[in-house]
Amino acid sequence: MSAHKPRRSGLGREGRAKRPDPAPIARARVESESLRSVGYDPARRVLEVEFQGDGVYRYEDVPPEVVLELLEAESMGTYFNQVFKAQGFRYRRLD
Repeated sequence: MSAHKPRRSGLGREGRAKRPDPAPIARARVESESLRSVGYDPARRVLEVEFQGDGVYRYEDVPPEVVLELLEAESMGTYFNQVFKAQGFRYRRLD
């Protein structure tokens, strides 16, 4: 008689339930040497940024005025590196 380990479908490594990814956010291409596309969901205050050659990242609890300043910046890459990163928004890589 062999012992079988129970399946834990939908559970993470520690046995906790995995959080499903929220709905994707539509991104628009932007003119930037660093950023390829940006999308924002104001209801969830979630910003998605696709970087040139470096994947897509999702930033949480981002106020709309920060997104507006990013989009209106003379250099989005400079703004992102100097201002946005300093805010310390939680983020994760999506791909």
